[in-house]
Amino acid sequence: MTSLFSTRRRLLQGLGLGLAGAATGLTLADTGPALPSDERLRRFLMMRGALDERLVVGEVDAQFHAVIDGQTVPLCGLLAVTFTRWQPQSDGAWLSASFEHVFYTDIASGAVLTQWRNPVTGRSVPVPPYSSKPGVRRLKPDLSFELTQPLPPGATMEDRVNAAYEDRGEQVFVERVQAVLPRPGQPLPYAYGELVTLRAPLAALRDPKARQVRTHNSFSSVSGWRPWMQMGDQPGHVLGHGSGNYGLSIDEVSPLWLAAARAGGLDWLADPAGRLVPLLAAAVAKV
Repeated sequence: MTSLFSTRRRLLQGLGLGLAGAATGLTLADTGPALPSDERLRRFLMMRGALDERLVVGEVDAQFHAVIDGQTVPLCGLLAVTFTRWQPQSDGAWLSASFEHVFYTDIASGAVLTQWRNPVTGRSVPVPPYSSKPGVRRLKPDLSFELTQPLPPGATMEDRVNAAYEDRGEQVFVERVQAVLPRPGQPLPYAYGELVTLRAPLAALRDPKARQVRTHNSFSSVSGWRPWMQMGDQPGHVLGHGSGNYGLSIDEVSPLWLAAARAGGLDWLADPAGRLVPLLAAAVAKV
């Protein structure tokens, strides 16, 4: 998600950045047996995406807490589902086109929120669902992502895998995201940081016929307040944590998410891949 997905994904998309990530080169921290770079890329693609052009569905179930003066206050939950298609390039890189749809939930009952009482300010505020604009990014063979479109002036972003190792019969990748984004009319920029851990069975990854492997993801994040929370000038930040899976079918995602999506009459729900095919074709044409 990663990505829940990301996938960084939801906050940065909400600020108009889509699912694109930019990165500079970074040596991977391998704490297990060294892997050839092509095998490392193959494993990451099977876990984060697929070795063919199938639709990759991922989900994240998360909670967010306010952190104020070192104390945590439960805020809300989040259900996010991502839809991605991958396509190989002649230089060894891969393009991915992706989008995400998010529902915020009551942290106690799990019900999808349309109105929320902010426990920090005491105010009741509307809670919008969020559907990102589909975007494209490029995964390089060194497992760093780069933008296919430039960032807004003054913005910086890094998205890269910075650890890859084997652990008790599983392949582990740790992806790190950092972003700083200017906010018009605000004295300070918006900052976001995230660590996403992917784990999948080595036995499944070593199958030469495998094209995709079901993968567990977990993440932690720190960020500024979401605009819809209407925190004003309240000092503090948001702490996020959650987990989910990549490699699902649409019918395997959270029943609560599916029910809310169907009730919302989302016009793309019957064919999420249809939103991504022309986007990938346009990106390929520019390469």
